[in-house]
Amino acid sequence: MSYVINKIDREILAVLKVIFQFKRGHFLASAHHLRLWVIRSAFFISILSLGTRIVAEILGQDITVAYSAITNLPIAFFITLLFIHINNEVEDTNAIIFALTWGTLMLGLYA
Repeated sequence: MSYVINKIDREILAVLKVIFQFKRGHFLASAHHLRLWVIRSAFFISILSLGTRIVAEILGQDITVAYSAITNLPIAFFITLLFIHINNEVEDTNAIIFALTWGTLMLGLYA
């Protein structure tokens, strides 16, 4: 089964490429740079929180509900920011991206 990449998929891949290139730049240069900086910061914080949870599980510590919420919230925040940014950058709005944004926000808040 082959999959043909359509226009929206190419736009989304281009936006992801810009986000994860991690070029050095001053984050106050423009609103776009500030948005990229916030998304990248949320990405690093979510990786850090995921790493602390993995280390806690390896060390055999109990994972309480509060600790789980603290580690899951940055991940949901990053994914929500990412989907909102993608939706702002593409030409045609996509109902799937709106649903993914809402779904990850609700999952992060209530899981």
